[in-house]
Amino acid sequence: ATAVFGSRGVVLSLLCAILTAIVATAVPDARHLFSAPEHVVATIVLLVSVGLYLHGLMSSELHHRRGSVIDPLTGLLNRTTLESRFHELCQQARVAQAPISVAILDLDQFKRVNDVHGHERGDAVLRDVAYEMRKSLRSFELAYRMQTSVPELMDISKESEATKEMYGVEPGKKSFANNCLLARRLVERGVRCVQLYHRGWDHHGESEGNDIKHGLPELCRQVDKAAAALIKDLKQRGLLDETIVVWGGEFGRTPINEQRGGVNFPGRDHHPKAYTMWVAGGGIKPGVNYGKTDDIGFNVVENAVSVHDLNATLLHQLGLEHTKLTYHYQGRDFRLTDVFGEPIKELIS
Repeated sequence: ATAVFGSRGVVLSLLCAILTAIVATAVPDARHLFSAPEHVVATIVLLVSVGLYLHGLMSSELHHRRGSVIDPLTGLLNRTTLESRFHELCQQARVAQAPISVAILDLDQFKRVNDVHGHERGDAVLRDVAYEMRKSLRSFELAYRMQTSVPELMDISKESEATKEMYGVEPGKKSFANNCLLARRLVERGVRCVQLYHRGWDHHGESEGNDIKHGLPELCRQVDKAAAALIKDLKQRGLLDETIVVWGGEFGRTPINEQRGGVNFPGRDHHPKAYTMWVAGGGIKPGVNYGKTDDIGFNVVENAVSVHDLNATLLHQLGLEHTKLTYHYQGRDFRLTDVFGEPIKELIS
């Protein structure tokens, strides 16, 4: 019964056992019910029929609960109903090409009911359920704010011609320049972390488009103008002092030609021992070169900066003590800087 009906099968089994005991004790000569194989089969059919009937009643009640806004057992909002109602209203709004405010009006009503019931009921389990429901509501509200704000955010056609020229953007086309302009618009609207990607820098030299003579200069043209424009734009809008811009890659490239596959196109292999990153804004001292390599750029010989040092410096500028910012995981407190790293004072203005 448990295998067929799940946890409710235990209840059904107990009910059937009780019914069998009642029949065996209350009915005269009940032992004759089980004296022949056909009697046993008939009894089993009867008990299974009763069990299926009870299971149907329980399923019907469960379905009724699932369709209710308020769960009759807990007095709290039903998560399944809430999510279904929200998606239904959003779909109706999309079909009608109307704002999704009607969905939020419903969410506001749900939230008020949930808050009241969550505080009135003192049971710890119910409070936990109310807490989880409030988290779901916050997710729905965030989704709504994103749905209503993103179209205006993404419309860079309203930027001035001077701004679009400064970045080198082309509205409607994908480019790193467009992303840089979108990054500024995100920062303006209070987004705390923006990450931009520009791929294709793995110049091993297998072909003309993948070497450092033809491929690398083209990529530099795609990013240099836009990155410089982003810093300039943030500064002229008074945002650079409170924004840190970090530019870098996953590692450096060797200072010697790789000549992969014996081809004659100049290329470079992966090189983690020495490479460059730049940081601007957020109280970072401008115009400073920190660190030095040997004459061919293979090894660091002065002021080496580890990833932990970089993270410690950035966290310091964000007002966070890197030794105290921890996340408890698998029995110990982990830091972003692990057990290493110190802020680089020479980079802080």
